[in-house]
Amino acid sequence: MLTGTVTRLLALTATLASLTGVALPVPTILYCTSVKIEPATVNSLGQHRLAFNFSNSASENGELAIVDTVNPTDSFRGTGFTLTAPFLGVPVSGDAFFDTPQTDANSNGIDDLFEVDQSQPVATKAGTLNFKTLDDEDVEGTVVARWQRAAGETRGSVEIRIAFPGYTQTFKHPFEIFQFAGETTYVRTGTNVAAQVSLTRQGAAGSLQGAWNLTVDGPDSLTQAGGAWVPGQPEFKFEPTSIDDNGVSYDLTRGGLRTNYFGSLQFNAGSPVDPVPLDFALWEIHLFDPNDADLNRIPNLTDPAFGSTTPPPLTPQIFISQTNGLPSLTLSGTAGRNYVVEQRDVLTGGTWTPSSTNQPAADGRITVLLPAPPADRVRFWRARSL
Repeated sequence: MLTGTVTRLLALTATLASLTGVALPVPTILYCTSVKIEPATVNSLGQHRLAFNFSNSASENGELAIVDTVNPTDSFRGTGFTLTAPFLGVPVSGDAFFDTPQTDANSNGIDDLFEVDQSQPVATKAGTLNFKTLDDEDVEGTVVARWQRAAGETRGSVEIRIAFPGYTQTFKHPFEIFQFAGETTYVRTGTNVAAQVSLTRQGAAGSLQGAWNLTVDGPDSLTQAGGAWVPGQPEFKFEPTSIDDNGVSYDLTRGGLRTNYFGSLQFNAGSPVDPVPLDFALWEIHLFDPNDADLNRIPNLTDPAFGSTTPPPLTPQIFISQTNGLPSLTLSGTAGRNYVVEQRDVLTGGTWTPSSTNQPAADGRITVLLPAPPADRVRFWRARSL
């Protein structure tokens, strides 16, 4: 059995590439923070119909969107509604406030409801509604939404039960989510990041690609600039300040995974899924950067070490391979520095003994032939600088 201290090739590639300012592609997810809920009808002593509209046009766009709530106990999302039902006389129109589920099974910072690859288990969220009667009287009621969606599907179902004095009914609505996924590549020069985005819509036709300029503010944040990602597609914009009137931040912030970044962007001339200005306009973007040249757990995207013209020192990387039945060790380190390769047969104890001492070639890379361990023994190797 041949065993060694092995570092993934991905980490080595990221280390070498970062010295030229070029990074490995960064997995990227972009999704609309709104859900599209289609109208629903119920036939019970006549037809009842419930539809939603959070739109700048007269159409029922079905958008359940993030809203600016004054009361911290209010729901995070809201929409307008129109209810047609027997005995009401005329359609009732008002506002409804209820949330989407906040489950995150893969712990990547994106709610499962908005990520096509993830399923949304049945989850119930309660909220409120209000409207005015023809006599200008205020009526308040409740909303209970029961959400579910299968993995791999952009569409799911939500049962919505509304109740106010004299009326209770449950409607089953289809809903749809909008997500793009792909990668971002970037070249960083000091605090300037020149990025290119290439994303494909999940579960439907469509793509987004183009330039994305970022500025590093610190190890945990970047400022982003707006632009257009494909010819003919809507532009996205950002407010002059980093936080808009609804408290939405347009900076990119390093998240709890410490290798991820997230932030919001807003389309101002119609979004990739709706041509009406400000409909389905607010989106959230997540990047998961695998690049970390100095292995200090801060991705290259915002590592302060990359703010200067001197790259950080390389951490030695070693790989074990087998040639003609004999083990060999390849080390990638810093040119001109001496390294000792050591071995022992017990990882948790014992003495490390030298296998060889070498000075790397001009590119910092050496290959060392190693003695084969006995057939019944496991052997471990390490490399350290002198």
